[in-house]
Amino acid sequence: MRPIQEFNIKVASLRRSAPREFDDMLVELKRHAEDQFRLCVQAPPDHLSRLQGRAQHALEMTTLFEDACKTADRIVTKQAESSAAVHRR
Repeated sequence: MRPIQEFNIKVASLRRSAPREFDDMLVELKRHAEDQFRLCVQAPPDHLSRLQGRAQHALEMTTLFEDACKTADRIVTKQAESSAAVHRR
């Protein structure tokens, strides 16, 4: 199994075990990314590179978790469809 697949499985497991807390974490990650973006836009030239890196990292983290959730949802849907098809036979 590839590392990203393992990550997706772990994220899906975390989301199932604590859905409200997981959603709260995603909201905070998005806020953090927005804050970092604002800081980057307002940064003086000598701090721009560092703040741009932080903004990119925050956006990547948000995207990583959101994509893991979408992937996990697709897997669960596919498994449910396969299971339903087997039971219909």
